[in-house]
Amino acid sequence: MKCPDGSWPDTYLNWIKANGICDPACWPYRTDDPVYQPTPDREGRTVKIDDYQALGSTDDQKLWLDTVGPIEACFDVYTDFDAYSSGVYHHTTGTYRGGHCVAIVGYSDVDNCWIAKNSWGKNWGDSGYVRIGYGEVNIDTNAKYGVLATNPDPWTKRRLHNGNLIEGGNGTNHRNFELVCVLNNGQMQHWWRDNDGGMVWNPGPVFGSGIDTPPVMIQGQYGMSTEDAVGNFELCVAAGGQVQHWWRDNQGDMSWYHSATFGHDVAAVAGLLESSFGFDLEVVVLRNDGQLQHYWRDSTGWNEGVLIGPA
Repeated sequence: MKCPDGSWPDTYLNWIKANGICDPACWPYRTDDPVYQPTPDREGRTVKIDDYQALGSTDDQKLWLDTVGPIEACFDVYTDFDAYSSGVYHHTTGTYRGGHCVAIVGYSDVDNCWIAKNSWGKNWGDSGYVRIGYGEVNIDTNAKYGVLATNPDPWTKRRLHNGNLIEGGNGTNHRNFELVCVLNNGQMQHWWRDNDGGMVWNPGPVFGSGIDTPPVMIQGQYGMSTEDAVGNFELCVAAGGQVQHWWRDNQGDMSWYHSATFGHDVAAVAGLLESSFGFDLEVVVLRNDGQLQHYWRDSTGWNEGVLIGPA
């Protein structure tokens, strides 16, 4: 859906509710109409909204800004708006170009204006922002909307939340609990709770051996064929002074696979995430000498990073 297609904000907000939207840096504003080619990690930068509501009086709008967050506003654009660079914008000259919407992030009763973030990039206006005088260019005539409870897309937070218990993207509403525990015999077992089907815990596969420390896992983006698919589980655990990396094929047979063993002098895995640096896996371990050390996996395999310092 493109801006020139034309519609009122509720059309776009309903679309965001259903599909989500990524941050501007994922597909920067351009004045031409190129083929849509967002950054490769778009699906990991997508957020949805639960709902939105129209805001009535100016006092209600200011209260929303003070207590909830930004609001959406539409106004008439004239050619003199293009040249805005600082101060409070008041329409004085120029021809009418059409309607436009911005995100109001604040207000100033001293300057009698709304403070808004535009979508035209940081090179426009005041580093991408604009102050529009109260009542100017129909900004207080058109309906304003507040967004309710912005909700990270189910797969956005998975690669950053880690531990031996996570809320994954599996399940009807993509929110099952996933747990991997260490058994008395040194193996690991995967358990999952169906949070949309009675909240019953279900036993999963038993895998690995020689484990005596807690594992750390995430739900990453590997294995996602589309933005609506579910990524693999990625797990790292210390065993025998090294780190074992395991992954579960969430788009295939749901089995756990041991992919690599790396590192040295490792006592336990402290943290794991999938970063925005080339989708690399990033691991921090606790060494036997009490030091923290970084490892990462890129397209070439696992790499030993720097010593961070004492735990």
